[in-house]
This record gives sequence, structure tokens and C-alpha cells, in this order.
Amino acid sequence: EDIQADLVCCLQHLQLRFETEDKARRLLSNVSFLLKPRGYFFGITPEKVIAKNCCFWIYVFSFFFLWLLLHLFL
Repeated sequence: EDIQADLVCCLQHLQLRFETEDKARRLLSNVSFLLKPRGYFFGITPEKVIAKNCCFWIYVFSFFFLWLLLHLFL
């Protein structure tokens, strides 16, 4: 049986998945597989670590978190 969630939350060690672009893509693919349609992903990671390894993802996550906050609270 496939399990799907309304919310997937990762609050620790997310930066370890951004050591390479392949790991980051795999993480996002796994999260999207677990989420129900219109589900939410919330993750926290130090931006400095992401900036050092893959600066593109800062913009993706910064935009995503801004969208998520606006969507949830407005």
C-alpha cells in the first residue's frame, strides 16, 4: 500500500542531501512521491551550507518557503 502525506517535514540534516545535485534531486523526487496532490514540504537547512555546495537551490527554497508562508497564512 502506498502511503501519501499532506505534509512532509524535514527539520534536521537536510543539508546532507545537498552535497551533490543528484542527491538534492533524489530528495525532492522522494518527497514529491510521498506527498498527496497539493501537499506541502517544509524543510530547514543552513543556507550557508547550500550556498557552498549548490547555490541554485537557495533560490528554489527561498522562493518555496515564501510561497508556503503566503499560502498558509493569507
